[in-house]
Amino acid sequence: PGACRLQLSELRFDRALLGRMTAIGLPAGLATIMYSVANVIIQKAINLLGTDTAAAWSIYWKLDGFYWPISNAIGIAVMTFAGQNYGARKKDRILQTMHVGIALHLAICALIGGFIYFTRDWTIRLFNSDPAVVEQGRVIITYLAPCYFLFSATEVLSSMMRGVGNAVKPTIITLFGACVLRLILLFTMTFPHLSNLTIALCYPITWTAASVMFLLYYKFGKWLPAYPQ
Repeated sequence: PGACRLQLSELRFDRALLGRMTAIGLPAGLATIMYSVANVIIQKAINLLGTDTAAAWSIYWKLDGFYWPISNAIGIAVMTFAGQNYGARKKDRILQTMHVGIALHLAICALIGGFIYFTRDWTIRLFNSDPAVVEQGRVIITYLAPCYFLFSATEVLSSMMRGVGNAVKPTIITLFGACVLRLILLFTMTFPHLSNLTIALCYPITWTAASVMFLLYYKFGKWLPAYPQ
């Protein structure tokens, strides 16, 4: 027999570890579901404005798709470094990770948002040259491309807090600020006054609300759990 041996009878769940993983992963999964629900209702509002509007929003989301994977990657990096330094009990390096993460996220927002904004006339025509679609696409990009930076605090602070094992409260903030509030805006602002503006406003308003709540929680709340013995 070799130095390593697989014993099936010894394979079992570690209850403490499983509970810890569930406490961190389940809230994040619920937040993702709520985002999807809000996006489905936003799609309904867009469809009510007709095919040109639907085509314009579809083009914007294709361009917008370059931003979110990079934003998520920054969040994952912040979460990883925060977790490592929490394990090493180095709060100063956790805070340094946050500062670097926010600076990097803001730079990415400026780079990608600026590219989408300043090339909008050319990029929209890559997908559709219909004048009505081009005009609506320009309007949508003008509303949203400069606003990505409003999400920076939410992405970085929520990732840092999850990295140190604080998953529930960031999820509650995200659910309310970016999901529930978005649904409220859809039914109180967007549908009664349906236009590209009232649809687009749902994004920067909810990004701002979530970021402000995260900043307040970071400043005044107990976001760093006690170090385990």
